[in-house]
Amino acid sequence: MAPIPGFVAAGTNQAYRVYRDRFTFLINSEDTGGRSCTMEVLISPNGGSKVHTHNDADEQFYILDGTVTMRVGEMTFRATTGDVVFIPRQTPHSINTGTTAARVLATFTPGGIEDVFRSAGEPIHD
Repeated sequence: MAPIPGFVAAGTNQAYRVYRDRFTFLINSEDTGGRSCTMEVLISPNGGSKVHTHNDADEQFYILDGTVTMRVGEMTFRATTGDVVFIPRQTPHSINTGTTAARVLATFTPGGIEDVFRSAGEPIHD
């Protein structure tokens, strides 16, 4: 797909509840010609993911608010507000909160992972 300039108005985004966390697509692969997708993730207290990999996409996290414990490959560390974490495709990783929630931006390149979240979650209608 050829890239096209995109604009997504606030409040028009799709959101899904996956387990206890909220994933809101800010801009998806349909908007970027398949090049990327970005979502805001509200990770609930004691929430997050188990160790997993993405075979076809790199992932980048920007921590907007809160603190998370991350495992990326063999490294385990805490990331906090303002930190950025890049995870190359095929790298085992996880992200977890402690007793307080966190809010992060997650960007996948290329896009296309949206269907994983859509099929695993329930749509949220605010």
